[in-house]
Amino acid sequence: MSLLLIVQSNRSIRLFCIATSFLLFFVFNVRSHPYASGLTNSGGTIRFILNENAADVSIIYGEAAVTNDLGPLNRGVNSFGLTYQSVTWSNFSIVVSGSAGGAPSQISVDATNNSIFGPRGVAVNRNPKTRNFGRIYICNANAGTPPAADAPLQFTGRGIYILNADTTDCLGRGTNASLRGIVLGSSATYSPYKSFVGPDDSVYIGDSSGGGVSGSPGGGSVWKTDPDVSTATPVFQYGLGVTNFGPCQSTPFVTGSLGSSDLTVYCLMWGYPQGAIYNNVYKYNIGVGPLPTSIIPVVPGANALLSAADVTAPTLAKGDIAVSQFEIPLPAIGAFFKQARAAGATTILNPAPALEFAGEMLDLVDILILNETELGFLTKRELRDTDDPARFVEAAQSLRTGKDKTICVTLGKRGVLALIDGRPLIVPGRAVKAVDTTGAGDCFVGAVAAQLAGGKSIGDALGYANAAASICVQRMGAAPSMPTAEEVEAILSTGRPGERRDP
Repeated sequence: MSLLLIVQSNRSIRLFCIATSFLLFFVFNVRSHPYASGLTNSGGTIRFILNENAADVSIIYGEAAVTNDLGPLNRGVNSFGLTYQSVTWSNFSIVVSGSAGGAPSQISVDATNNSIFGPRGVAVNRNPKTRNFGRIYICNANAGTPPAADAPLQFTGRGIYILNADTTDCLGRGTNASLRGIVLGSSATYSPYKSFVGPDDSVYIGDSSGGGVSGSPGGGSVWKTDPDVSTATPVFQYGLGVTNFGPCQSTPFVTGSLGSSDLTVYCLMWGYPQGAIYNNVYKYNIGVGPLPTSIIPVVPGANALLSAADVTAPTLAKGDIAVSQFEIPLPAIGAFFKQARAAGATTILNPAPALEFAGEMLDLVDILILNETELGFLTKRELRDTDDPARFVEAAQSLRTGKDKTICVTLGKRGVLALIDGRPLIVPGRAVKAVDTTGAGDCFVGAVAAQLAGGKSIGDALGYANAAASICVQRMGAAPSMPTAEEVEAILSTGRPGERRDP
């Protein structure tokens, strides 16, 4: 395997750093090659890796106060001292320049560590503000040794190989592929397949092995690992009875992160929805998690183009129920709810996928229905469905929506906690064997709206919706799992769990 890179002529790159033992900040003025990466500070000696030979490298100390021209340097590890001209500097810039003819050039070396038997995908860390900048991740799906004609030879196993920017062995693992908790699928062609480095340096590894809902037992469609691939968590995992994904046929493109509460994953999924043997591109608004996720993907399509004029075209009247989620543009939702308010209709908002929005939106909402993850996102708190009910009450009250608003927090098998006229109400969950939670939230919101439209009280509507969702989770899929009114009435007639107040 050879790495090819287009090199532009007579370009330079500047790397600005604050020198401490623990932290290095990088600010790039232009995109260019060659570049410095992998900086470390050891007792005042700064070491860095050049991804390829440089025509000139200069160190600029103290905001252009003094320049130390190191001249041309070869690829690999180089170094310089923070002390220069009898002064120990606290910040510096590395300016790297080079020139080439504009033709593609091979930046890898024909060395053993670059000999990969079954490479499928290459990802490069492009985050210049971290010391992992420039790292290369190679997915190797097939174990073996290349033929003699491809010497130098080495045996490489299935997994991830991590190289420095100059393609030297990054972590000293040699021919040992990194997996560390990743359960690969059975295919020696598509597992692991493609990878991507997120903005927080997390590495996302796709697996296209298997098919449909079954996949490979214990395996996953996409995995999230740390930069060293030493710990792994499935983003989409087989065997959980979740039908929101298929084998990942593409690079799992990522924006945001769990830490910044805005993780979004874009994937080309094979065999999803189930039974369709073609490729579909999906967007998963995961936000703060948890992982593995059961969130239903978004296919923006016409939703993304919905305007205020579109949503205000229908005529609303007193007694109508106006419902929205965050899968259409926020301005359209605002216009829809303003029209509903003016007509005397009741507005219900399910803020999923979780997004930041202005407080004026809540002023237009009569009933807010959300799960603990979305409530945590809106209130900047870490909440779990196992927390004491009082924590959810406190978080809901912090939204400052006023006592005339109803806030409903769905808690899965624990049921529902609601604030109605400022007073807490708990609707206990029903003991069922859940096989797929996909669509349960949509089922709950729709059932509440339908009951309110029929003249039921909010308390009765929540009990009905809780029963409807308990049926939904016992079936596979999203739309196919929705119960009929007769099915819900049938289980309600066998005994309605008691409601209780003041958790």
